[in-house]
Amino acid sequence: MTDLSLSIVLPTHNRPDLVRRAVASALRAGPVGCEVLVIDDASDPPAERALADLAATDARLRVLRNDGPRGAAGARNFGVSQAAGEVILFLDDDDEMLPGYPARVLRAAAAPSGAGFGFSAVIGRSGGADRVERRPYPTGFLPPGTPLRHRIAATSAGFWISRSLFLAQGGFVPDQIVDEDTSLCCTLAAAGNPVWHDAEPGVIVYRDHSPAGTGASQLTRSTRAEIVAACYLRTWQRHDALFPTWSEARWYLAARYLRRAVKSGQRAESWAAVSAARPMGFAVGLALFRAVKVVSQALRSGSAGH
Repeated sequence: MTDLSLSIVLPTHNRPDLVRRAVASALRAGPVGCEVLVIDDASDPPAERALADLAATDARLRVLRNDGPRGAAGARNFGVSQAAGEVILFLDDDDEMLPGYPARVLRAAAAPSGAGFGFSAVIGRSGGADRVERRPYPTGFLPPGTPLRHRIAATSAGFWISRSLFLAQGGFVPDQIVDEDTSLCCTLAAAGNPVWHDAEPGVIVYRDHSPAGTGASQLTRSTRAEIVAACYLRTWQRHDALFPTWSEARWYLAARYLRRAVKSGQRAESWAAVSAARPMGFAVGLALFRAVKVVSQALRSGSAGH
């Protein structure tokens, strides 16, 4: 056991039934001294109505209306600003926290070697079937040289961070409708912060729940493709200069954007991004990568039309 305090921050918008399930799981899993902080991002009706009975029976639950910028990033930033805990553990309003995970987070955060943030494997639930989704590493700090793609994680992947580190890095970028979590992880990785990975699942992530009766669909599936691509582009361009010129990290961020942009039909935008890349050799490599993706997309589209 540690003396660190914990806040579980859970933003929500128009999903009363799902947020009840998420909050109930957090209260079951959370230690006695923690708080569960629900940030209502302008739900109608207010989320506190759906959670009134839980709040009446468990003093650890607080429900606040988001007074900051709207959206997932803004709601989470507001939640951290209001949190009392030294460690922040995020939970999405359509997922469930697994028993024992918050206690493991606190042990990791108290590690003598100074874990500042981390994430866990998850149980992906789809169509009633469960599948454990994990990185190819044991529990502990990810080793030096771990590719960037394994050092970033969605907030839904049991993501936690010390409150002081979160505030020092500026929190989530509010202009990112999606991909705000990847953007923050890139900032943390570029600054050399060690990453703690828990190989045991900490969260159940629902991959295909029906939005019927919930008032809102999953954000990553409901956001328009061109907006998602624009967010990926900002993540790449915002962090490009933070990594070495010929690093795997730079290539990963650029290629990740190009895949998304070509798939969503943004050929002109993707070509402009490639043309602006430096140095020239790096841009040439991206141009070839993009050309392959354009041809592959055209072939798939042609096959679908027959």
